[in-house]
Amino acid sequence: MNAVSACNAGSGRARQPLAGAARVGLLLALVSLPATANQDYASRERALSAAFPGKIEVARCEVQFGAEAREALKVELRRKAMPERLEFYEVRNERGDLSGWALQRDVLGKSEPITYLVAFDTNKRVRSVEILAYRESHGGEVRREAFRKQFVGKGLESKLELGRDVRNISGATLSCRAITDGVHDDVLLLERALESGCDDTARSMLAPLRDARTAEDRARVHRARLCMGTSLEITVVDAPVEIAHAAIDAAFAEGERLDALLSHYREDSDISKIGRAAGSQAVEVHADTLKVLTESRRLHAETDGAFDPCIGALLRVWREASIAARWPSASEIDAARIASGMLQLELDPGGSLARLTTRDARIDLGGIGKGYALDRMGDVLRRNGAEAAILNFGGQVLALDAPNGSPGWRVEISAPSDRTRIVHTLCITRRSVATSSDSERGFRVGDRPISHILDPRTGLPATGTASATVCTLTATDADAWSTAVFVLGERALARAEAHGVAVLLQANDGTVRCNRSLAASDEATGEIHAAER
Repeated sequence: MNAVSACNAGSGRARQPLAGAARVGLLLALVSLPATANQDYASRERALSAAFPGKIEVARCEVQFGAEAREALKVELRRKAMPERLEFYEVRNERGDLSGWALQRDVLGKSEPITYLVAFDTNKRVRSVEILAYRESHGGEVRREAFRKQFVGKGLESKLELGRDVRNISGATLSCRAITDGVHDDVLLLERALESGCDDTARSMLAPLRDARTAEDRARVHRARLCMGTSLEITVVDAPVEIAHAAIDAAFAEGERLDALLSHYREDSDISKIGRAAGSQAVEVHADTLKVLTESRRLHAETDGAFDPCIGALLRVWREASIAARWPSASEIDAARIASGMLQLELDPGGSLARLTTRDARIDLGGIGKGYALDRMGDVLRRNGAEAAILNFGGQVLALDAPNGSPGWRVEISAPSDRTRIVHTLCITRRSVATSSDSERGFRVGDRPISHILDPRTGLPATGTASATVCTLTATDADAWSTAVFVLGERALARAEAHGVAVLLQANDGTVRCNRSLAASDEATGEIHAAER
């Protein structure tokens, strides 16, 4: 696999594009794996951050097990079958020193898979176990800290047997056994994987994390970090190596600065301060916060209200309903709708003030914050001499100038139901591509899966759309418009066209639609040349 994929008819396609999302044709050190969770308790990124405090850089390794190795593993683990390959993560601190490893896997509970992540220290002992997704109505007690802490410190010599090394939880035996057996296997699998070493692809993915400064004057520099609870990857080409590293450092710092302002998970952020003062006084906010909220107001109008960041009250109702495994009542939804909506937000640009007029109103910038941060980080890269670069922020891509000799950066869009099937390929410069999809996220109310994307106008989960991909001049617009298109469905095609937004829409029945901005594709290559007009 080449590090950069030029936009040529003969270019090869990536073997595993992101499900329902845009994937750049690059070798990425930190990737977003497709999560099938319907009830998420923690993201992989947050689990890694909790297991390895401080600034970390993460790379994915892949080890292929041959037939002989698989047979040996079946005997050692007493399993009937073993996978041909194992993916795991190598974690390093900001100095490049090894901090440990992590595995994310699924194990079968009673009838549904449980997704979990187990982190290891440099001695290959369990550092933490985190449940990322639990899909059944019973047995969820395995996510309790008291149960998970029992695995800490366990290593290759540990028995890891339920009822002996690990205490069972009454009423959750199947789940407890599944996690215990899974961690037992993970300890040995990691040991054998590290003995085997990574294949060539994995080694090249790990190289950027070692922060090596090559003797070449100009080279490709790729680095990855966790930011805003997800993966942030930056690749710079055609720049002096020292300048590329300095530019990426500055961009990472910009992402962290904006996270401190815009995250509703951080109590000291501007967004949290506005929420705490809801229904009372206005709050003085940073210029960037005011800019994001002003842009949100514009995009709310452009999308006919399908994008609205002031729906924190509605999101809270549906999250609580999901945890309680019940459908929220009409009165609960109505009350949350009254406390939601852009009309609740008052802005005073002259005084840099923001206010929510209703006590229960809350702002959630999950549909625009990453896009705004991408635009600002792109500006930082340019100011620091990195003109040719691409950023991948949790699946949303921002392309700057193209590499020398290439017309642009190749971005592949896959089917949400089959991530190996490429639906469209784009070749872009100075553009952003974003996808909203339920293939990797979603709520579950009882046994009923529902979209995590709400229609702000009805207060109900959006239906009918499997995946919505947009391509725009700015990442801010792409982030918000992808959400709006997911909500509006086919009605979004003409509206987006009027605002210069290219759209590719995939319905639940498999139908693929695009508007005219995306329809000018090369029939021979499937590529759309969407460079800045």
